[in-house]
Amino acid sequence: MFSVLLSRIIPHIERHRTLVRIAVLLGAVSIIVYVAGNTISFIVQLFDASALESVKFCKVIASLLNRPTLELEFLPQEFEELQPDDNGYYAYAPANLHPLLFRRSDSVAGAWEWSDDGGQLWFACDNFRESVNGVPEPPALLFLLRLHVEHLLRRRLSAGGALGRRLPPPLDTATLRPGRPVEAAPDALCCPISHNLMRVPVVGPSGTTFDFDYIRKWVLQHNTDPVNGAPLSEADLYPNLAVRDLVERWLQQGGSGASGGAGGSGSSSSGIGGSGGGRGEAGLPPHLVDLS
Repeated sequence: MFSVLLSRIIPHIERHRTLVRIAVLLGAVSIIVYVAGNTISFIVQLFDASALESVKFCKVIASLLNRPTLELEFLPQEFEELQPDDNGYYAYAPANLHPLLFRRSDSVAGAWEWSDDGGQLWFACDNFRESVNGVPEPPALLFLLRLHVEHLLRRRLSAGGALGRRLPPPLDTATLRPGRPVEAAPDALCCPISHNLMRVPVVGPSGTTFDFDYIRKWVLQHNTDPVNGAPLSEADLYPNLAVRDLVERWLQQGGSGASGGAGGSGSSSSGIGGSGGGRGEAGLPPHLVDLS
């Protein structure tokens, strides 16, 4: 039956060979145009989605940078309206492309992991090279990178919060013995920002000691070390227990004389170091010798 039908069609094709060629050519062009149109549409969609994810990336990170402290554990805003399954997996499609699975990391506190094979293999958000399904689309890469950067930022700022918990309590500088006004404190025991006697001395990478409240306000506004302009955060500050001990001992000392600056020539015998501008009995540097 088929052979009979084909034997009848072939003569017509041979008589209208030119028309057949034109029809085939038009069909091929139509297919090419269709495939090219879909490809261009996908590329445009990919660029638009990538631009959208880039804007979200910048907005999220910028908002976090303006906060003094952050909790280490966090739920991405895209997951807030999603319900995790029984395993705690979130199915999310960045920019509505191919969905990925996400879960909290069991090995790294506060970090997230992703999978593109239904949860068989899991990867950290800074790793997208080992997937058997190839590299995810650019919007998904931007989302993964944002999760990783947000984790690093939260880990750093949560360390700053931990600093406040391990700092010793502030010294009480409100009540001093007679003849010991707070204005008479040596410069070496005063914060270089506030010029007041330090209540919670902390030291940064530059080696300079500050009062915690004042250097913290500076860091939140400038994110730099006021001494050398280097990047600085709360996590880089540590208690200066030696200076704290000096301040505490100065507060506890009595006496009627007081020198207004470091390295002064006070002669009180109850000072921590010896009198004069040289190195005292306690082996302190010259600018810390006269504390009376």
